[in-house]
Amino acid sequence: MSKPPEPASSESGALRSAAAARAAAHAADASESPEASESPDASELDASEAPAQEAKPEDAPATASAAAAEQDAPAEQDAPASSPEDDSEPLLAQPEVPSSPEQDAESADEVVVELVDLSISVRGRALLEGVNLTIKRGERVLLVGPSGSGKSVLLRLLTGLLPAEGPFEVSGQARLHGRSVLPHEGELELARREVGIVFQDHALLDELSAGDNLRFARDHAHSQGADQACERALEFLAAHGIDPALNTGSLSGGQKQRVAVTRALARDPALVCYDEPTSALDPRSSRAVADLIREASETFGKTALVVTHDYPPFEGIATRVLFLDAATRSLRELPWDELEATLLAAPGASAPPPEPQPAGLAARLAQGAARGLLAWLAATPLLCMSALKAVGLGLLPLGARGSWFLRWFWHYSKITWAGSAIPYNLIAGVIAGFVATYFTYTFIPRPELTEPLILDDVLPALGFALYRIVVPVLVTLLIAGRTGAALASDFGNRVIHHQTQAMRSLGAPVPVYLGTAALWASLSGVLIVNLFAFAAAAFTSLLVFLVVQPDFTPFYWSLKFWRTLEPFQLGVLGTGWGWVVTKLLASAAAVCGVSYWVGTRPKETTSEVSQGITRAVYWGTVSVLLIHFVCAFLEFERIPH
Repeated sequence: MSKPPEPASSESGALRSAAAARAAAHAADASESPEASESPDASELDASEAPAQEAKPEDAPATASAAAAEQDAPAEQDAPASSPEDDSEPLLAQPEVPSSPEQDAESADEVVVELVDLSISVRGRALLEGVNLTIKRGERVLLVGPSGSGKSVLLRLLTGLLPAEGPFEVSGQARLHGRSVLPHEGELELARREVGIVFQDHALLDELSAGDNLRFARDHAHSQGADQACERALEFLAAHGIDPALNTGSLSGGQKQRVAVTRALARDPALVCYDEPTSALDPRSSRAVADLIREASETFGKTALVVTHDYPPFEGIATRVLFLDAATRSLRELPWDELEATLLAAPGASAPPPEPQPAGLAARLAQGAARGLLAWLAATPLLCMSALKAVGLGLLPLGARGSWFLRWFWHYSKITWAGSAIPYNLIAGVIAGFVATYFTYTFIPRPELTEPLILDDVLPALGFALYRIVVPVLVTLLIAGRTGAALASDFGNRVIHHQTQAMRSLGAPVPVYLGTAALWASLSGVLIVNLFAFAAAAFTSLLVFLVVQPDFTPFYWSLKFWRTLEPFQLGVLGTGWGWVVTKLLASAAAVCGVSYWVGTRPKETTSEVSQGITRAVYWGTVSVLLIHFVCAFLEFERIPH
């Protein structure tokens, strides 16, 4: 008897540059009946099994006979089948040993998501009440509902991103692979390892390449299969024509979508959640994204949960449709043909009642002023505490991978000092040296009488003032303005583009990679730029002195300028260097701490990012002035007269 026909070679062109055997399996799956495509196990079929699944019921005896004949056939006749040892192995083929029917049934019955009597409310308004739900492995679930019904809140709960402190109240049980994802329970971090999320705006890390985004996810995963999953994800990118070495900023929107999907898969999660993946796309692009989700789900054998308003592209792709009913505050499973009518008839979610406002303009202004004062009073100690925390626990890169911490350190070094900050402070040093020297010698009162008496003391005073006071104050104030704004902008844009949430969902320690790396870059950078600034100030002072006092030599300037700073240690550390270093490091730590605290606050709009930058510069400058003010009393208390 003849063997079952192998997938036609023309079917392999149905997919985008995937390997031939995998393409045939996908094409065969697309040609199945709706009932067959809704089976959770359909994504686990090998290319050699696809034709057998397409067989009609009346052909079952013939198919069984063909299978029996295959068992009696010589081994070399089986070679064309998709064997793991075959050289023509599909690019993304599963390397596991084929499982038995009992193992397949057990995998199909594996519960990934389980909600038991789950209730969620926000500011007293109930979103869900007593919801029960089970999602099994391999299912592709579509979650739809009217705006404001709580879809995004449920998604944040399942991904472990719902804040423990906030307006949300959660009761009941929500488990992911048997672990609770409730914010106040101790299994949240373990449960978060089982889920990946694809954000609406992709939330890729801009400073990393496409491949490094995947490797970042892999290196912070706790799954034993993460290495293998990452390699297959990189192959998946290559199969779709994306060079992993490309920077994410040079990718198109569709390419970024693919990188975001593969990054979520690279950590080998049990569940992949998609937040509005087709938002603002045309119908053709939306269908391409839906096909990508199906392809990724089948290729990697993962459960998918898609939250969307745009449901038509997922027809024939989603195996289940869940409707979040705002009226009954429940989840209902719907057949596809009832979905459109149900959505059209569904009432919109009710908004929470507005907060009562006092009558009269004066009363409203007084209330606004009182709130602003209370917010200022509440923010001030928090800002101070954040600066202290930056110097304490913030110095320890706990939970970070060494190579990734160094990359983040270099990223923030380029922001704080390794870029334009050095010429910026060189110019400041030149100005300080010129002003201090030129105006001191040019505007001495009654120079014919006073200059012969104080000439020997002017240069030592200039050296002392520039080294101990003028340059450190100038450098740290410039850091508060320039570096404080740059850090607050970096942190704020990561918040608004969901990069901090993406890092948290990948298991990366956000405070370490952002706060601690920026702190170390600021501490090392302030010492470097101060050295450049003082060198520029001293050299400028020498040139100006030789111009305004042509009767003296550079040797005379050097002999007098450094007199109050001797003896030097290590050739560059003059007397009082400890106070200089203390003021520099304390100021840099305060600016970094304030910028991190302000920049990482929740934000929704770019205007909030701009406001955060303004606040960071303001409080950073105040912190620097206070540090120098306090140090001045302690530093110069015992200077002999």
